[in-house]
Amino acid sequence: MPSFAYVARETGSGAEISSSLDAATGQAAIMALLKRNLLVVSIQEQIGQKGRIGGGSVGLTGLVIFTRQLATMITA
Repeated sequence: MPSFAYVARETGSGAEISSSLDAATGQAAIMALLKRNLLVVSIQEQIGQKGRIGGGSVGLTGLVIFTRQLATMITA
């Protein structure tokens, strides 16, 4: 289920609230906030990371081997 980050204001006090909410769609998220007596200022779907995106470090030996193999492939 997608997660939505929102900024809303309480109808009674006008205090600004920033948080996130899980909902099937953006419209469902807005309706859930309206039922809590919150007026939506902005809402945006949060896109989660699937899998590992960041890389680790490679040692000098591994880098040398990769470079040699790449050079051989390009030459062939």
